Amino acid sequence: LTTCLWNVFAQEAHQEKEDTIKLGLYFDTTKSFLRKAIFKENGTFDAYFATLTNAAQAYFRNHNNLKIRLTLVNSSKLEQQDALKYTNETESRLDAIATLPKLQRIFTWNESLSVDVDVVFLVTGYKMKTRVSEMIGDWYGLADPQSICYGNA
Repeated sequence: LTTCLWNVFAQEAHQEKEDTIKLGLYFDTTKSFLRKAIFKENGTFDAYFATLTNAAQAYFRNHNNLKIRLTLVNSSKLEQQDALKYTNETESRLDAIATLPKLQRIFTWNESLSVDVDVVFLVTGYKMKTRVSEMIGDWYGLADPQSICYGNA
């Protein structure tokens, strides 16, 4: 009887594992964001990003067949500021379409990035130039207004 119960519990644990998507989030910030942001606490924005992560987690709470677990892994200032591409020389509007491939290369080959990171967000203080798909209406390079999201699963 003990063995049977153990197998049942093991199957339930295995089932829960299969139905849970765990994503580690990493936030990279630009100089513009750092100048404009007002939510700095103890020299970092970790409290702000933790709150943002928890708010996103709450969005997925009502999914019955799938559990999503979001975890804030880390945040830092983007060191490769030259990866940011602008629509003009004044750095007033970020070209999301031109910036995304550069960020993809940076984070794909970044060996210092934790293996726990699944999604990297670039948090900017810029307005964005994006492109809308003519076929399906999706925005390329944009998750929410004034932010770039690129994910590798």
